[in-house]
Amino acid sequence: MRYKTILYRVIAAGQLADDFRDNITHDRVTVAPSLTWLYQPGSSLDVGFEYSNQNQPYRFDNVYTQNHVVYDRSYVDPRTRSDRHYWRFSAAVKQALSNNWSLHFAGHYFHVERDDLLFGFFTFEAPTTLSGYYRDIHDHYDQYNLRSEIHGQFDILGSRHHLISGIERNAADDRLNSDRRIGGYSLDVYNPVFNYPIPSTTRLDKDLTQLEYGFYLNDRIDITRFWHVTGGMRYSLFNGDSFQNDVFAPVTEQDAFTFNAGLSFTPVDNLAGYFSYSQSFQPNSGTDRNLNFLPAKQGDMYELGVKSAWFDKRLNMSAALCQLTQNNLPARDPLDPDYSIANGAARGRGFELDVTGQIMESLQVIANYSLMDTKFIQNSDWQGNAFRSTPGHSGTL
Repeated sequence: MRYKTILYRVIAAGQLADDFRDNITHDRVTVAPSLTWLYQPGSSLDVGFEYSNQNQPYRFDNVYTQNHVVYDRSYVDPRTRSDRHYWRFSAAVKQALSNNWSLHFAGHYFHVERDDLLFGFFTFEAPTTLSGYYRDIHDHYDQYNLRSEIHGQFDILGSRHHLISGIERNAADDRLNSDRRIGGYSLDVYNPVFNYPIPSTTRLDKDLTQLEYGFYLNDRIDITRFWHVTGGMRYSLFNGDSFQNDVFAPVTEQDAFTFNAGLSFTPVDNLAGYFSYSQSFQPNSGTDRNLNFLPAKQGDMYELGVKSAWFDKRLNMSAALCQLTQNNLPARDPLDPDYSIANGAARGRGFELDVTGQIMESLQVIANYSLMDTKFIQNSDWQGNAFRSTPGHSGTL
């Protein structure tokens, strides 16, 4: 590879799409150029930019009533609109210090402008009548991320260490102005007619700022040729401010230590078994109707699996058993969808199988199957019920 070399790429994509239901579109265009400068061996500078425009009105989905799904009706008013602009800027530097050590710096900026008019339904008034929902939204969202890491490899007592240590700062500011109305008109389930005037509205404005500092350390240790151990920890500190209709809603400062660990065994070069455990912690950004923030989401993930490669790596297979438990999941308030309620805890247990085969030079087959059992394990109203929109069986070919 020749150094002091410039590499570049430009991605452009577009889509014009209509749904089989009336007044529903999904039009979008994306342009994403990027550039890499290899300025010395082991060192590089990456710069990227992306712009995207999307027009996809909220669909309000199907309804279930009188023991069947009504899937072929549109509950989207033709006056509905959606105009969203996305900008992303990123830069990353990798600076080699030696053959085994390097510094990594990265920064990202993400900006969204959203102009949406939601015109549809909220819930049932009667088995064949839906109450209306109207909301005019103007939203500006900014997100900043800075990260600094040091990567290193070294030997201690005959074992090889692969170390990553870093610090990051994540900041977000969401300024939303909206007018809304629950009710004000009705829709017939089987014959929705959009000839009603725009209802009177009330104001719902939100301004939420969030800031996180993260400090983390991860190490992968090659104990022997056959045994490998991974471990890491992260300390996260969150705080922020929120205003809702000019009323201050305090965000409780939250912090947490989270950990991850893993063990893998490679008896031969083309076969490896592993076990891993990881924790997650993420504050909820939604509030209840009393403007109180929900408790932070917390999760625990266990995974046991095996990976293998056969026939000179022309056939690759992996299988895994997993369990994920998450607490304090948010859900829409059934009395007012613009606020949230705590949803208790949900647990998912599953099995996944992936197969990739290079049948011939010009033909590759990729197959996947997953079996998942996801249910609420801590909720006074629907404990034991399946978690919404989680299929029991899924697969791709």
